Order: sequence, then structure tokens, then C-alpha cells
Amino acid sequence: MTRRRLPLAPLALAAALALPAAADDVYLTNGNVFEDVVARREGGSVVIQLPGGALRLPASRVERIERRDTAQTEYVARRQALAADDGGNAGDWLALARWAREHGLEQGYREAARRAAALDPDLAGLPALMESLGYVRDEGSGPWLTPDELMARRGYVRHGDSWITAGERAELLRAEAEEARLVRERREERARDRALVHLAAAAQAQAEAERARAEAERRPSYGVPVAYGVPVWFFLPDPGHGHGGGHGHDGDHGHPPPVVDRGPGHRGDHNRGGF
Repeated sequence: MTRRRLPLAPLALAAALALPAAADDVYLTNGNVFEDVVARREGGSVVIQLPGGALRLPASRVERIERRDTAQTEYVARRQALAADDGGNAGDWLALARWAREHGLEQGYREAARRAAALDPDLAGLPALMESLGYVRDEGSGPWLTPDELMARRGYVRHGDSWITAGERAELLRAEAEEARLVRERREERARDRALVHLAAAAQAQAEAERARAEAERRPSYGVPVAYGVPVWFFLPDPGHGHGGGHGHDGDHGHPPPVVDRGPGHRGDHNRGGF
């Protein structure tokens, strides 16, 4: 026996319609504003009723609440009344979706339509509404899904901006990993080449420094040598004076010594007879 959901109970509907068609603008201390919501204070908190659920904030974060009449308040009241009636039926949610669309409540329109589709995906008048929201059905049957949900249901996975099979994605991931490995190896090879160039330049600079030091050591030094703490002076012959490079005497560098006549028979007198 199929259970048929009854329309919204008269008392629940009356309670929903009796709620004031007012909404709130909630101003926060950080400058943000929630517009066209239903807000209430509960102890040290402020509860903001949104189409997708309730948001609870510390009262210290709320600067003020301004109340005004809007369609959002009426939508929230109708939705709460349906939820209180054992979740409502598909027809009631479809009617609420159409009402929300007429009043420019896009989020409420989508929410109520999805509730209707979850209860009865084959409900008359629902397909056109769901298609206008971008929903589709797999092979024309089954639940209403977003395009992404449909592709995932068929076993596809998203890769970038495309849908592909799991095997194709695995192959693409392997190819991307291989390409990343090659790029990394090329980068490391370039780094090694730069390091070798720097090492070669440093080795060349060191070799040139050693050659210069060896050359400096081979050159004659004209400094003043010191022996036992006393400078030792060396006097080099002047090639421009003297005969045959002979050494002079008594400071007369480069000139032959004077001939001294020491008389006959003096040993060493090579200019006189006597022997």
C-alpha cells in the first residue's frame, strides 16, 4: 500500500501565514551586513536564519538589527511550516519553489525545487523547473543531478576542465610525473654545469697565482742581506770602468794599482832587474 502525503495541515499553514512578512538587516561590527534575513537574539548570541540554514554569531559581533518587510521572511515561514508537517510533500515544495521564483528568491527557488525532486522526481511540472536550474537525469530516469554529479555517477573524474575516465586520468598523471622528472633533471644538469664552470675558473685563477709567485721567486733580489743581525753590503763591479774587469784599490774602482819603485832586488818588483 502506497502512502500518500497529505497537504500541509491547516493549523500549520495558518501559523505560517500568520507570521509577519518582515525581514532583518543584520549589521556586524566589522562592517558586513546580512540583508533580507530573519534574525533573533538567544542569550548571548544572534541567530540569523538563511535559506540554506541558520548562522549563530556572538552578540558582541552584531552592531544592530534593523527589521523590515520582505518576501524572504515569508519564504522562511513557509519553509518552516512545510518542514514541521513531516517534511511536507513534493507538491507543496514545488508550489513553494514557484512562489520563490516569482518573488526573485533564487536560492529559495533552488532549495524548494530540490526538496520536491528528492520526494518525487517524476512529479508533473517538475522536469521543466529542474531543467531550468541546470539539473539532468541519467538516461532520463533516476534522481535529478547536477552535470558534475551525473558525470561522477557514470564513473568519470574531473581533470582540469575536462571529464575523463579514471584510467585516462591515471595515464595523464603518469605522463605529467615523467615530464616533471625530466624538467627536474634538466634543471639539476644545468646547475652542475654552472658549478663545473665556477670550479674551472677558480682552478685557473689559482694556477695563474702560483705561476706568478714562482716567477717572482726566480727574479734577483737587491735587498740588504743580514748576517747575525748586521747588514752585509756587496759591491758589484762597474762594467764601464777598469781594464779587464780588475778591481781597484783604496776606493779607486776599475783602475790598475800604481807602480811603486822599491829599489833593486825587491822581491815582487817585476819592472826592475835584480834576479
